Amino acid sequence: MKQPNGTLLGDVDVFTVGVDGSNVRRLTSSGGGKASYSWSPDGRHVVFRWDPSGTDWNRSDVAIVTVADLKVSTLAHEAWSPAWSPLGDWIAYYSAAADSYGLYLIRPDGSAKHQILAGDAEYPAWSPDGRRLAFMSLGFPPGSSSADYEIYVVDVDGGNLQRLTNVIGEDGWPAWSHDGTRIAYTRMPTEVESEIHVMAADGQYDHLITDPNDGLEEYSPNWSPNDLYLAYHGYPEDESSTAVRGLFVMRPDGSGRLLIRSDGFEPVWQPVP
Repeated sequence: MKQPNGTLLGDVDVFTVGVDGSNVRRLTSSGGGKASYSWSPDGRHVVFRWDPSGTDWNRSDVAIVTVADLKVSTLAHEAWSPAWSPLGDWIAYYSAAADSYGLYLIRPDGSAKHQILAGDAEYPAWSPDGRRLAFMSLGFPPGSSSADYEIYVVDVDGGNLQRLTNVIGEDGWPAWSHDGTRIAYTRMPTEVESEIHVMAADGQYDHLITDPNDGLEEYSPNWSPNDLYLAYHGYPEDESSTAVRGLFVMRPDGSGRLLIRSDGFEPVWQPVP
């Protein structure tokens, strides 16, 4: 799968920032690339994807940083795209280990790890009631993969698997709204295009909300706690372009876009405990 603009290799760290772009704070300084962040519901921890070497993104780990003391602990190896459950009792992630790849759940203390779905199941996102997970996948059953990512949903026990999208290109990085009615995601019809879409939680009423003519590739939408805004990151389709890159917020209908910072990627809102 395409990674945004090559920004994830080398030393990349986790930061927090106010929605007005102020109060920047660095949470990690341990070296290597970091991405795919997810807050704990109480706002005290952040789980993230970490490539300690900064050179091999496909052999990354899942790690947790405590906001108060900046302590970092590793939770799983050869894994990525962690997502904290709404109640804080589980972390979902994708295991890329050759003998056990699939969608897993694990307790935040590292116990009770178990697979809920075998096969390609990346970037999971929890439904607000904690009963379902949306994710992006190359297809099922395992081994039927193509180059066409789609968005699926599945119950937390691995049952009731359903596909929500079915178009050419990559559909992925889903984010479930807190009221449970909508899923925002990234659609990539080509290698040089990516836009933000919103659809109903059952896959209906899909619509584009970013401007395909703004010269930006736009990724990784994330809902504000009250569902009034989406945060996302964008960067120029053409590196010689003068289009402004960075972290943006906008309303779910695509209006009111505001640039927060001219750097950073994969923003996630801190939850309201």
